[in-house]
Amino acid sequence: MGRLERRKGIDLLLEAAPAILRGNDKAQLVIAGRDVENWVERAQTLVSGSDRRRVHFLGEVTDATREKLLARAYCVVFPSRYESFGLVPLEAFVHGCPVIGSRSGAIPEVVEDGVSGLLFEADSSESLGKRVLEVLEDQALRQRLGNGARDCVRRLSSRNSAVASVDLYAGLAG
Repeated sequence: MGRLERRKGIDLLLEAAPAILRGNDKAQLVIAGRDVENWVERAQTLVSGSDRRRVHFLGEVTDATREKLLARAYCVVFPSRYESFGLVPLEAFVHGCPVIGSRSGAIPEVVEDGVSGLLFEADSSESLGKRVLEVLEDQALRQRLGNGARDCVRRLSSRNSAVASVDLYAGLAG
């Protein structure tokens, strides 16, 4: 959901793809976003022919399509190497969709490991693949993380943020 570029970790996802797809024979990787570094073509060498049929590049998608994808996803992978604050996890949380995120930048401040998603070691496609398989294979974990995702988006709502800010300023002024 965004730009497909190395900084956003698309290479890590494609490197993890064979382990994910072989580890779960029902898994499908749906990749949406503008391909600014030619990753669709690069995927031909990173993902073998039989696995490649289960990797779907959609290109840029409309807001409505994005919402439909998030509503049906088992999880969202957010492998970015650096984010000051990513909106993708919050968009996923609205749908109760757990996020597999990199343990880098501000991502751990949004994606609580074991609560609203799972974190993987930065720059490790092996760690990423293992975390995705955990969510795909464990329905109870997926449900618990989905509930945590919904709770997180409620806590981070603009209203709750405003109330917390007012309380903070009142405490400082008092």
